Amino acid sequence: MRCVLIPGIGSLKIPMDILDKIMRYIITSFLLVVFALSLGSDCSAISAIGNPFSNPFGKNIAWQGYRTGLAQAKREGRPAIIIFYSETCSACRQYQEVLRDSRVVEASAPFVMIRVNIHQQPRLNAKYQLDGWYVPRTFAVFPNGRIMFRLYPPKKYRYFIGLRSEDLLTFMQQALAEMYHQQTMSSPFGFPR
Repeated sequence: MRCVLIPGIGSLKIPMDILDKIMRYIITSFLLVVFALSLGSDCSAISAIGNPFSNPFGKNIAWQGYRTGLAQAKREGRPAIIIFYSETCSACRQYQEVLRDSRVVEASAPFVMIRVNIHQQPRLNAKYQLDGWYVPRTFAVFPNGRIMFRLYPPKKYRYFIGLRSEDLLTFMQQALAEMYHQQTMSSPFGFPR
């Protein structure tokens, strides 16, 4: 028997075998959590658990992880939309509804859609905290990964697009127009390639 002091209750006598089981349970649980967090946001098993940007509502959008998505955008010459989110953010949960909208799903087709969980990828999150720490933040990027800065008005939270489908749809249309503008400016005589 071992004596354990519990604040507010006093001391309890707990048999060593039960104390050992409790400690093994705590250590095993801790190791499982550390392992799960080390897998990152590209792990579909972790993404499906408590992730507001995973199925079932995102089943019609082909979500990619950051590295995979940028590589695909570059390879295919397509712009990308990068969304930074948190499972604990109430605005992110509202953004879910926007991303479920069939018009948004359809408008996302020309883009490589990338999601980044700020807790699973804190360094990447810090890289994209250009005007402060808040979520959701939505970035439109060219196929080479450069942010389309001309799309964002000078306001306090520049990369917060809004929580209405119309806001995201307008943003996506502007991103496609910016992509077209960039292509015409980089080709000889201003004609699209």
